[in-house]
Amino acid sequence: MRHEGKAEDILILLDMKGNVPEKLRGRIQEETDISQLDEWFVLAAKCETVEEFQDYVC
Repeated sequence: MRHEGKAEDILILLDMKGNVPEKLRGRIQEETDISQLDEWFVLAAKCETVEEFQDYVC
């Protein structure tokens, strides 16, 4: 499914920025709304740290 691929792309970006907590990893992997994942993908690309991304998502 497309949403699974997008979730993996987000996690790849975040993994390059630091350690991704399991709770956040699970939240991203469970999301099925592709428009939400698209927003998160852009956010993951713009954020400097995993913590910054997590503040927006959680």
